[in-house]
Amino acid sequence: MQEKELKILNYLKDQTSCVTASNIADNLGFSIRSVKTYISNINTNYPNLILSSREGYLIQDKERLANILNNFTNNDIPQSSKNRQAYILKLLLLQQQTKNLDELADELCISPVTLMNEISKIKAELKKFRSGIQNKK
Repeated sequence: MQEKELKILNYLKDQTSCVTASNIADNLGFSIRSVKTYISNINTNYPNLILSSREGYLIQDKERLANILNNFTNNDIPQSSKNRQAYILKLLLLQQQTKNLDELADELCISPVTLMNEISKIKAELKKFRSGIQNKK
């Protein structure tokens, strides 16, 4: 998650009623278009976290938001695709841990779809070395 997305979440966590994109933009020094893009990105990675209506934006689940923000402030969560792939490989190979895909996605603060994309990239890279990983069903 980008720093600006975190700023929006931190701003919205204290709001008790809907806040317009214009209001968020003014308070955080972003453009209105950027605010809308960042909120769209957040809702892509964390579906239904931010309620969007004609009145503006509002966090639907403050407890869920607190967990997400806590993960970003307390952990060194890999942010780039390459860093996530390295993290996943380290987890599987060096620590020899198995993880539920949904739990791992939550741990990395990404959607399960993004996690599956990362795993596909890892599999493609391992194929070059005649090695691989498998998902349990």
